[in-house]
Amino acid sequence: MECAAICYAAAAELMSLGSMHIKEISKLCATICDACADECSQHDDDHCGETAECRRKWGDECEVV
Repeated sequence: MECAAICYAAAAELMSLGSMHIKEISKLCATICDACADECSQHDDDHCGETAECRRKWGDECEVV
């Protein structure tokens, strides 16, 4: 949930405002998404694996900004 919150509440809002700090917030988003993905990947449920994969992709996208 933290990755969704930081990406939606902070990164998207700052991007829409044209913030000069978007690189820093994007790096933080990537770090949080990767940590969430690591946690999800520790569980055996199918939805956890899918969530981990999705969060890793979000993290990768944040690194590109």
